[in-house]
Amino acid sequence: MAHFRGTVSGGRTQASRLGHKSTGLETTAASWQGAAHVRLWHDASSDTDMVEVALTQHHGAGVSPDVVLYRGPVGEYAPHQCTSCCERGATVGDLCEQCDVENERNIAQYETSEARAIAAERAVTS
Repeated sequence: MAHFRGTVSGGRTQASRLGHKSTGLETTAASWQGAAHVRLWHDASSDTDMVEVALTQHHGAGVSPDVVLYRGPVGEYAPHQCTSCCERGATVGDLCEQCDVENERNIAQYETSEARAIAAERAVTS
């Protein structure tokens, strides 16, 4: 029996896919300007369904490296939970050094991407 269900709709009728505890479920929604990636999985050690939502690239456009917007339990929003590399569910005040470095890198990369996009837009309009 399926544990996860995903749906997609666009120009045609709605379609769905199923995922199991052992396989999880992943999807990417993309445009020519980048993509969003969502991954669901079951963490057996805590018996919790988890989700990761990230901005990523599509055909060379978009955010690189990926910027994780949220990583945590599906059934609750935990904005102060560690979201980068750590599976241990640390809170922001208790990030491991690796997570702290990863978060800083993601923030810097996002800000650089935004600055490039603004500069490119200004170049086109001037």
